[in-house]
Amino acid sequence: HRLCDDHNFKDELLFYRFRRDDDSIESQKDLLLFYKVLDIYHSINTSKKGILRGYQVKGQVFDRAFMGSAFVDWLVKSGMVDTKERAIITGRQLLENDIIRHVTDDHHFRNDSMLLYQFNLDLDQRRRMSDVLILDDTRRMSTDSRSSNESQEIPVRTIESRDIGLSDIENTENKSSETIESSSPMQPKSVLLRYETADDLESPDTPYVRSCLRIFSDSVGYGFVIRGIGPTYVQTVDPEGPAADAGLKVRQYIYSVNGENVLREDHHTVAQRIMGSNRDYINLCVMSHKRELKEK
Repeated sequence: HRLCDDHNFKDELLFYRFRRDDDSIESQKDLLLFYKVLDIYHSINTSKKGILRGYQVKGQVFDRAFMGSAFVDWLVKSGMVDTKERAIITGRQLLENDIIRHVTDDHHFRNDSMLLYQFNLDLDQRRRMSDVLILDDTRRMSTDSRSSNESQEIPVRTIESRDIGLSDIENTENKSSETIESSSPMQPKSVLLRYETADDLESPDTPYVRSCLRIFSDSVGYGFVIRGIGPTYVQTVDPEGPAADAGLKVRQYIYSVNGENVLREDHHTVAQRIMGSNRDYINLCVMSHKRELKEK
């Protein structure tokens, strides 16, 4: 950056500095995370007692994998973090950003000797600065490809002109129907940063926090769209609808509907529960990630 930040880069006799050298890079969270990952990865590879090795599980071989507990212990012993709690948080942060992954994508990161993980990026290859700066887009593309296997979405309201994010939903002759299933092959991209399993959400060390809302229906419905195959999550919220007024947010997972746990139900079943309520309101318990609560 220009020393006094008065303009962008120019091909002139002017002085510039790397932001990492003068600690002015706090806002570049993705770049800081990438530097942190490089430090961890290369330290692991140069360690005398490396944790990366091949494992065979039920006849399937996983190369350069590591146990969750071994990763936690290594982070503490190497001085990368101060405590095991901080090591677990670091592991979860790396997994949520698709830098590491559970070998079968069945679990979040845990301090467990029975769970195996791998680095999801080729950190040995040389990169240009421009490659580093677009890593976030690459991770989002990965998330979108995973979520494409989910069921199609259902709007929990009648389609009308002020509904948002529903332009690809086919209008039917019976527009009074309050649950219309999308028939278009071009689905909106999932808003999720990472798709969690029901087991992850119910885990004692889950980073998700539960809260409960009461949403009153207006003349056209509740004003939100759900997706997912268990758990179900909020894809879209009409900013002028009753759900938004009640505090419902996108990316929240639906934990229960009117007191019934629905974490393992698909969005069709959850929508039926919502629309089948014999009252003019529903009680929803939802789960939000801690980082999104902090951003508020």
